[in-house]
Amino acid sequence: PEMPLIYGLDPDAPFGLEIAISLTHPEDQADRRYRMAEVLQGREISGASMFRIVRPSGEVRWLKSNVRPQFREDRTLEAVIGVLIDVTEETVALRKLKDSEARYRLLADSAQDIVMESDLAGVLSYVSPSVERIAGFAPNELIGRISLDIIDPEDAKIVRQAVSAQVASRGAVAPSRVEYRARTKDG
Repeated sequence: PEMPLIYGLDPDAPFGLEIAISLTHPEDQADRRYRMAEVLQGREISGASMFRIVRPSGEVRWLKSNVRPQFREDRTLEAVIGVLIDVTEETVALRKLKDSEARYRLLADSAQDIVMESDLAGVLSYVSPSVERIAGFAPNELIGRISLDIIDPEDAKIVRQAVSAQVASRGAVAPSRVEYRARTKDG
């Protein structure tokens, strides 16, 4: 009775492969038909697949499916065993996160100031393209280096203090803007 509910149908409604396929998003139907045909012919399909369905209400949901054939002793197909999970919330959240990261990257890549990202040890994982115009370094020349290596030694203490306060607060304190002198590529 769970399958009809996942598809937005009455739990007592008749349900089968053709109904499931008919409620599959049009862009995903060909792949669903192919996968089910393979399993019905007794072929193993490796890994789970994700696809969309369109409920009768018009709501689009993301499902994750993993199916395999089950055979009798004579190797004829006895049943199709599977797991179907509604992963809509996770999928939507992941897409929002990717969109947010893409917007952040666009802003950072377009910034006039240098934008850098590092891990807790200070190893740079991102440096905006503006670093080349301002300091003469190509971003890839700095990625993997310790951020303090390019900060003027006289200013490194204030940078360390600001970063330590931010880390110690575990996000309770808003990040602060810290101005410091940095070395250029030519010294």
